[in-house]
Amino acid sequence: MNPRRPRMLGWGFELSIAMRLTIIATLATVVAVLTAAWMSFRSSEDLLLRSEVESMENSMERQIERATAAIDLVQQDALFISQSDAVQGIIRARRAGGYDEQANLTEADWRARLASVFAVLIESKGYEQVRLIGLEDGGKEIVRVDASDIGGGKVIIRQQSELQRKGRRDYMKEAAQLSLGQVYVSDITLNRERGVIEQPWRPMQRFSTPIFASDAGQVQQLDKVSTIFVNAVELAGSIRYHDEVLTMSALSAAQSQDPQWERRYRDHVPLLEKALARALKVTGRDGQDAIEKVAESNQALIEMEERSFELNHQGRHAESVDLLRSKSYTTQKAVYKSGLNTFLDIIESERSVEVFGIIVINANAQILMSDLHDSSGDNLVITNNTGGILHHPDSDREWGFELGSGISYAEEYPHSWQAIQSGRRQVVWDTDDQQVHVVGQIALEDRSDGRFLGLALIVREGEVLADIAGLRTKTLFVSVGAILGACFLCAFGVRKLTKPIAVLTNQARRISAGEQDVTIARIGHGEVGHLATAFSNLVEQLQSRTEEATRSAREVRELAESLDRKVVERTEALTENEARTNAILSAAADAIITINTDGIVQNDSGSV
Repeated sequence: MNPRRPRMLGWGFELSIAMRLTIIATLATVVAVLTAAWMSFRSSEDLLLRSEVESMENSMERQIERATAAIDLVQQDALFISQSDAVQGIIRARRAGGYDEQANLTEADWRARLASVFAVLIESKGYEQVRLIGLEDGGKEIVRVDASDIGGGKVIIRQQSELQRKGRRDYMKEAAQLSLGQVYVSDITLNRERGVIEQPWRPMQRFSTPIFASDAGQVQQLDKVSTIFVNAVELAGSIRYHDEVLTMSALSAAQSQDPQWERRYRDHVPLLEKALARALKVTGRDGQDAIEKVAESNQALIEMEERSFELNHQGRHAESVDLLRSKSYTTQKAVYKSGLNTFLDIIESERSVEVFGIIVINANAQILMSDLHDSSGDNLVITNNTGGILHHPDSDREWGFELGSGISYAEEYPHSWQAIQSGRRQVVWDTDDQQVHVVGQIALEDRSDGRFLGLALIVREGEVLADIAGLRTKTLFVSVGAILGACFLCAFGVRKLTKPIAVLTNQARRISAGEQDVTIARIGHGEVGHLATAFSNLVEQLQSRTEEATRSAREVRELAESLDRKVVERTEALTENEARTNAILSAAADAIITINTDGIVQNDSGSV
């Protein structure tokens, strides 16, 4: 009977255990390597995206800080000009019929001096235009100095015949409503001359602050009063400025978790407290009461801001931001603002001042936007507070809101626009367009008016992942190489591992085929070695018992043969004896007497 053969495949040949183990190990290796390669590649993509987003967030923080600092500097310049001697000299000269007896200078002399101040600012700061505009005569310009179109820091001092009326412009109306020390910061728009947009386009941002004049009857007392008044104006501006710095720094720290904002905050706390202490010395009892209310509100705000820092340190960033946007914080800000406005009103009433005119600085916003663009790359979008696009990687998308064409950022990316409006720096994933938006906001002037510049850094996932496009091919080649190497090692290892089993299988087949002189090799280690040893012992025992059975069979056969011979010999002897007996009987028949059981002699007939 043939031993049972291994199951055959449909191709007509069988697979050895080594081949089967190799196939299984190879498949497992392929799955493992491909899974590891895919996970590695996906991890690389995620890591690269996270790294890019983190870089964009850091860039956004720098842009907000840079733009805020730039806006603060222009505001300070506007306040500086409004408090200059030349401005007050022009006011005195106009009130006195064109001549300032205090300084022995005409209004024209003061205008020339003020024009020189404007020229220095334009040359040193790169402003496009600086003006003193009076509220009288339809808001006509009094002094105007422009930057020259040829550049190089050159300036043009406009003659009286070139001055225009600007009373209807929004920046004039807004600035006229401000208190001492306040500066109106306009939205960025394309510059217009006599109502027509200039060509080429010049994006402009205007900074306006009011100038206050004494009543005519008090001109002779200007020396002493103006000193007190100017000090009060400086202090009011300083108090307002430091308060805004504290608010912005606390909010920026909560939104970005950047420690530099907290450091900036702590640098300005003592400056604000010092300004409040000085303000108590330049006013009367009513003004002091107003400043004390401001100080009390400031202390409450500082306590909430310190709590915000504490929450930020604990990783509770959302709570930190929410605290600074809470009703209690907003209420204290309103109290602070009301107290400061009361102080300014009292100072104004003590000096009996009225708005004389407006200082307006036209800053070329293209410089700010180009600076932001250069430090952010080609993926920066800048918007106004209605979603109109001021700057875009595609220049055709810019200024559509001024020209009455195009689509706004708010319409194109509503989710990102909502994030910008929230005032928080956020990361928005646009799954439809496969884009990442890191957005932020730069508040303009007083935060309560809700005007801002929106910033958005946009990058397509494909552009980020393009840097590792070759990694996919490399990963594929490495995976194939790893699979081939693993297959070779698997085949070698399986062959070495199953070689003893193959030897045992061959020996078992020889034994099942009837070979008697097969010696079982004791090979292998571990379980295979134990199996070989057990199988060898089994075969040895089987061979021993087979030999014993063979001997017994031979002995039985020999015994049977001996018995057969003896039976034949005995049969032959019996036959021979029977023949001899019959012969004897036949020869001696007459002499034979038959006696029955009763002792009677019988003859052949049965009777005597």
